[in-house]
Amino acid sequence: MPGPGKLRQWYWMPTTVFLFGMLSILLLLSVERTSERLLIDEVLVDAIMDTQIRTATYHLRLEEALSGIPSADEKKALSALDQ
Repeated sequence: MPGPGKLRQWYWMPTTVFLFGMLSILLLLSVERTSERLLIDEVLVDAIMDTQIRTATYHLRLEEALSGIPSADEKKALSALDQ
C-alpha cells in the first residue's frame, strides 16, 4: 500500500498539466492579438510610406518645372501634388 507521500505526489501531475495547458492557451491568444495589431500597423505604415513617396516625387517634378527644364510641366506637377 502506498504511503501518503506517494499519493500526494500523483496529485501534482494533473494540476501541472492543466496549468501548462492554460498558459499555452494564453500564450496563443496573446500572439494572435499581437499579430493582428502588427497587421493593422503594417497597413498604416504602407499608406504613410506611399504618401511620402508620392509627395517627394511630385516635389521633384515641381522643382524641375521651376528650374526651367523643358520636359517638365508645372501645372501637371501641381495638380498631381494636390491629388
